[in-house]
Parts: sequence; structure tokens; C-alpha cells
Amino acid sequence: MDSAYSLSLYASDLNYFLSLPDGELNVSLADYNVSFQPGHIVKNMRQLPAISTLTLNVVNIPDKISFIIVQAHAFQFNVTLSYYDVLNRHFYANGTNLGLVEQIDKDQSDAKFYIINGNEGTNVSVLITIQGYGDEAPIPGGCNMEFSVKTAPYQIMRFTNAMVIVDSQPASPPQPYDKPAQPCEAHLVNHEMYHMYLPERDFTDETYFNALLKMMTVEDIQINGRKVPEPMEGSPMRRSYSAYPGTGSVYGIVAKYGKTAAAYVPAFTYACNTVYWTDSCDVLNTTFSKVLCATIFFMGFFVCVYGHQFFKTEMFLLGFLSGGLVSYILIALLTTYSGSVITVISVIMGLCFGILWLGLWCCYGIPVCSVLLATITLGFVVASIGAYAWLGDVDVLKNDFNFWMVFACVVMVVPILFLSLIQKANMISCAVLGAYAVIIPIDHYIGSNLKYIIVNIIRRATVKQFRMAIVDPPFQMKDTVLCILWIALAAVGITIQWYKQRGKPPFPPPPFLRYRERFRRSRFTPTSNVPTEQTPLLIDADVPPIRIPYITTSRSSDDVFESPHRPFKYLSFLKIWRTS
Repeated sequence: MDSAYSLSLYASDLNYFLSLPDGELNVSLADYNVSFQPGHIVKNMRQLPAISTLTLNVVNIPDKISFIIVQAHAFQFNVTLSYYDVLNRHFYANGTNLGLVEQIDKDQSDAKFYIINGNEGTNVSVLITIQGYGDEAPIPGGCNMEFSVKTAPYQIMRFTNAMVIVDSQPASPPQPYDKPAQPCEAHLVNHEMYHMYLPERDFTDETYFNALLKMMTVEDIQINGRKVPEPMEGSPMRRSYSAYPGTGSVYGIVAKYGKTAAAYVPAFTYACNTVYWTDSCDVLNTTFSKVLCATIFFMGFFVCVYGHQFFKTEMFLLGFLSGGLVSYILIALLTTYSGSVITVISVIMGLCFGILWLGLWCCYGIPVCSVLLATITLGFVVASIGAYAWLGDVDVLKNDFNFWMVFACVVMVVPILFLSLIQKANMISCAVLGAYAVIIPIDHYIGSNLKYIIVNIIRRATVKQFRMAIVDPPFQMKDTVLCILWIALAAVGITIQWYKQRGKPPFPPPPFLRYRERFRRSRFTPTSNVPTEQTPLLIDADVPPIRIPYITTSRSSDDVFESPHRPFKYLSFLKIWRTS
């Protein structure tokens, strides 16, 4: 851990922290003005030794504070936040992003909490914050029906290989001293949910804590976070997000009641295990997948620059890539094999499809049909870009039928637009697809997220509930640089291919076509060379051409059938017929 965080104080909080004895932290809220800025945070960093307990004493709580939220955010390792020094069921929470609510009675001026580090041999950096709200603010998690603590202002987050799922409990209306409590069934509190991405592949504790501080207060959440829409089905307190392993994300909630609002405890995840991030935060974490990734880099460069020139090689590579992709989706839908097994099988199926597609060109040599696969694959990438950037979060397209119909229409638009430009369509498709194949390995090794243009479509096809996930991808500096590189490579590939094809036939002749034509002719030739009575003496001699005379339509002279340019010598009987 970074020792700079150990026992550090922020300058703005010096008036709140009275003393820092070992194992105890005293915080005074005597100067806390809840009317001027409700919910502003008082923060402190502590490093908890292994198997230790920190006692947090909140004293001098003003009368205008109706409740306080105490938060404890640990980096990488779980800690426990409790109301008591001895853990009692329903009175503590365990995790990395914790929070408890203490409702302040009229005569109450202090509160006590305990932060426990139960990890053996591991010191844990913890960010401790305190927020106070007046009696007009809603209480985050006050209508809890599922979490273990009675009032649960925190969020429970879990992730899979494809999704991050965040659950929370509804907030309760304000509970003033002199008024009866309002029931939770009234649903008077509105909830707005936000999320924010960290820099890609940044696993430092400094960035982690700074990101959490940006999502603590209502104002900070609304400024720094991206608001996400309400789900069309399921619990309104649940949000599902597309997982981008290795890119940290913070999730915040704002509870609004009338003109007042309160913030929930932010949740955080890298969508992978940060302790072993080198293994779990990489999409390609096996030797085979890494070798395949490097192979795709060279294949993509070849197709981008020389695709149309080496047409047969292009046919095989495009068949291999498209066949492997379709095979992966079908195998994942129909079987329960692991990801590595599915990858190996899809590579084998892709090789078979590549050989088949090359064989069709060699035997029949129809340019329109051969270019069709390239343009359809280009259409697939274009439709995937649309789903990655915007279409995936449209409410109407959360329905699978609507989504796949729109997706298929976008895929087919590209071949239709290129219908009259067969040669150029093939060059453009090779350049764009090859350039994308070049940047995908780079994307993996530098930690950007353009690979999810295709990965999210595979998830939508194979993961059951992914249709409800919020795609909203991170698009940061690394992604911008790779997009520029993608466009530049595609432009260079088109230019080189067009230059090399000047003065050449649009497509090379299929190698097996003449052999197939010879075989077809051989079926109609006699199998025996023995001459018969009807066999011509000069069977290989050329037949002299028939000479057609020059004939006019005029009847003014008997000499119309004889022209000085083409003398009439052989059809004199026509003259007899003309005068009769």
C-alpha cells in the first residue's frame, strides 16, 4: 500500500478531528452546517493493521442533523463496519464499500462505530467519511427489505464475465421529530442512478480513493457521473451493466424527495479480482488465446494491405474469421463447455469454413458471391459499432426480436450499397476489416476497450440477461488513439490495393474453372477413336465461312442483286424468281 495515505488528514477536515490515538478516531461535528451544505463529507485516511479494530467516535453532533451516514472504503481487501465492537447479526456490514446510518435523537450528541480489519498479515488502507443530513432529507436504504442491516445505505455489487449487477434498497421519506413516520409504501422518493469510469488499467489506490470521493455527495454524483435509465422490467433498485474487466467503475445513487436529496454509499468494481488482476482482469488469459491474438494481428495487416491482390488467401482468411465467430456463438448457445474449449472448437470450425469458402471460389469463380461474405462481414462490424455506441441502450431494442431485426437490417445495408461496386467493395471491406484485426491485439495489450465492439454482440447473443445490461462503454484517450489508427490503416489499405490493381483484371481467374470446363466437354466427345462410314475424312479441318451477298430492297433495276462490291455469282436462281 502507499504509505502516503497512512494517518493522513485533509486540510479542510482539521477542525473536525480532535485526536488520533492508536485504535481510536474522534470526530467532532460542532462546526458542521447542515443548512448551508447538507451531505458534505468529512473525510480521513487510515491504514488499519492486520487483525485490528478502529473505534470511530462522532461527537458534538448539532441539533439540526437528523441522521448521519458513516462510510468505510477499503482498497482490495474486505473490512467490517459495525455498530458494536462485538459483531451482532443485522448490526454490521462486511465488504470494501460500506456504510451505516445513525438516526440522531433530539437529545443525542454523539455516536460510535467500529471498523475491523480481519485480514491476517495484511494492512488495509481505509477511507473514512461522515455525512450529515437534516430532517427534510430522505434516508438512503430506509425502506430495506432484503439486506441484513435494518437501514442499508450501501449497495451490493456482484459481477460475472459479462455483466456487473448492482442492487440497492429504496430510501424512506424524511422522519421529522414532531411528525409521524411516513410509510415506505407511499413511494414518495425518486431514485436516480449514476456511474463513472476510472482510467483504463489504472489499479492504484490513489486513483481508487479519488474516484470514490468524486461520487460521495449529491452534487458530485450529478457532475461526475453518467445517469442511467430505469430498467424496463425487474426491480427498479437493480441496475445491470456490461462488464469491462480492468476498467474501474463507480456506482452512485441519489434519492430525491421534494427539493431535498441524499446520496447513497458509492460502490466500486474493476469487474475482476484486483488481488490477482494479471490473471482475471485480462480478457485473453490463456496461452492459446494470446497466440491467436498475435496471429490475428499479422492476418489483419495482410488482409488490410494485400487482401484483394491475393484474392484466394483473402477468401480463406475471411471464411476462417467469420466461420469461427459464428461457430463460437452457436457452440456457446447450444453447449455448456468452458470458454477455452469453445475457442478451440470455433477455431477448428473456422478453418473448415475457410477451406470450404476457398473451394467454392476455386470451383465456380462467381465474383458477386465471393465478395458477398466480405461485405456482410463489414456490415456485421458496422452494426456492432452501432450497438456498442448507441443502439444497445435504446429502450425499444431491449427486446431481443427488435434488436436482432434492426441489427440484421444494418448488416444487409452494406452489401446492398456496394452491389454495383464489386471490386471496390472488396477492397474497402478488406481494408476496414483488416485494420480492425490489427488494432484488436493492440487494444488488448494496452488495456483499451474497442474489442468489446464484437464482444458485446457475442454477449448479447449468448448471455441470457445481457439484453437488460447498460452498455454505455468507456471511451477514453486510448480508445480515441486506436480509432484514429483504425481509420488511418483502412485509408492506407484502400490506397495501396487500388494502386496495385491498376490495369489488371478486376478478379483473378478461378484455378479450377478451366479444368471443370475440360471435364464438361469430355463428357460429350466419343469414347472410341475407331473410324466408321460416317466419320469425316478431315474431321479437324476448318469449315469455310459462308459468303452472304449484298442485297438491296430497290426494284427499279434487274441488276439489284449484283453489286460491284460483292458480285452475285452463286444465287442466280433468285434473279429468275425475281423476274417471274
